[in-house]
Amino acid sequence: PVLARARQRGGDTALTLVCTHCSGDLIRRDTHYACAACGRVYPVRAGVLIMDDTNAVDLRVPGRLLDLHKVRDERTCYGEYIKSDVEYYARLHFADFTTFHAEMLAPFLDRSIVVDLGCGHISYINAFSDSGVGQYYGVDLDEYALRAAQKNFKRRFPLFLIKNGVLHTPVKSGCADAVISSETLEHLDDPIAHMHELGRICKKGGYLSLSTPCASMYLYPYNLVTFLMNPVRFYKKLNCHRYWHEALSWHPGLRPAVLRQWVRDAGFTVIAHKTRNGIITLRSGWSIGPCIRLSNSVFPVQEPCSIDIWD
Repeated sequence: PVLARARQRGGDTALTLVCTHCSGDLIRRDTHYACAACGRVYPVRAGVLIMDDTNAVDLRVPGRLLDLHKVRDERTCYGEYIKSDVEYYARLHFADFTTFHAEMLAPFLDRSIVVDLGCGHISYINAFSDSGVGQYYGVDLDEYALRAAQKNFKRRFPLFLIKNGVLHTPVKSGCADAVISSETLEHLDDPIAHMHELGRICKKGGYLSLSTPCASMYLYPYNLVTFLMNPVRFYKKLNCHRYWHEALSWHPGLRPAVLRQWVRDAGFTVIAHKTRNGIITLRSGWSIGPCIRLSNSVFPVQEPCSIDIWD
């Protein structure tokens, strides 16, 4: 689908970020941000604005970050050189997997404000064009991942990295031309609240690019063993939205119809919904085996909007 409509330009940085305590506007200083209303100070460490420094949220992610920038640029995985070409190209495919966020949004960005919630190290950041992005805000609780994003950033548009959660973000309502949620939903205790936060931040007529694992991955032959061994668990996997807190322990994949409904309930209209393959490699002794992972990719636009669709 192709979507065409007039775009609004984003505002000043200080008018976009707000204090997490009083919602007052933040003013940028040399080494920190300060609230214009209550005077609260938020430090900047190594280029990362520290809004939430508690580290109290369990997102069920590995303790060590796999820096996909290093996989792509240095051919290393967790600090070790990847000797096998098979493993390298499999991991390279996985590293480039989420660049579809930039590809899908590219036609609709014109010096736009982009807010990426749960951005991690933003392995796809350099896939965005300098002419399309006016300002890019990455929000995540992992300060190390945000520093990796800063280190590997090669574009000219302003990049602002914020250490904060994804449910109550320090961003004004209706300020973003585009919002991104990349492989984040499946880690959250309250994914519905995250969806509504995306809707709160996005302008009317703005865009959302969202990806999360798809339930169809459970239909691959090697996963059908679960059906034979434990049909109740298999049913729960296919309907994880009904057993979400239990499903979080196995990295849930949503049924496409359920994801689309969540998107609509958050105030969006689904324009396109695709399922894509992500390939990773798993070590087993000296052997390497491929593992196929399916991911939902949703590209909605907030109402009201004008839509031109071309087949």
